[in-house]
Amino acid sequence: MSAYSDLYEEYRKLAKRADERLRSLERASGREGYRDVTRYAYSRAQYDIRAFTGDPDKAFGRFDVRPQGATQKEQYNNLQKMMASVKTFLNSETSTIGPAKGAEGQRLEGIKGTFQKRAESTNEAYGTSFTWQSMATYWLSGMGAKLADMYGSKTALAMVAKHPKKINAILKQIEAANRRDQFVSEAQIEVMIEAAFGKEPSIDDL
Repeated sequence: MSAYSDLYEEYRKLAKRADERLRSLERASGREGYRDVTRYAYSRAQYDIRAFTGDPDKAFGRFDVRPQGATQKEQYNNLQKMMASVKTFLNSETSTIGPAKGAEGQRLEGIKGTFQKRAESTNEAYGTSFTWQSMATYWLSGMGAKLADMYGSKTALAMVAKHPKKINAILKQIEAANRRDQFVSEAQIEVMIEAAFGKEPSIDDL
């Protein structure tokens, strides 16, 4: 078999696993408390699928498609990109709600387990009121890391605890942009945070 055939065979096995997870997340998103599960790894996967299928309007895309390209070299190059994408998805904690295995067989806790533990420990330590869903959004949007980088982790969480409306407003801005497949940059997140709190938060913000 050629290098292309070997890679494609390996890719299809992973693609079938990934597609089952995509369908599982779609089904779960219709249940109470799980509406947002298609925002994280799922959203990134759909963005990638639209890119390598050349269909910007494609809805509910799947990984199990043939690579495009006018020549075999182009197809092989695209297949390598598709392989990287499907592995990224399968290795993401947010590609599954509960425990599962990654592309190389490693154990994943899943989005609920990962962020439930983090929410509980953060709420206990800082008096916040995170659910696992809001904790997932806080970190996966990039906002948690950016707040900690700008103000320090303890100050950031104090701000979250005291000003949940401001925090939620920023998260909604990030999510709205992400739904348009813009994937907000760190610089853009910083601008949103400074608009709400200023470059240096006042004592009233803490």
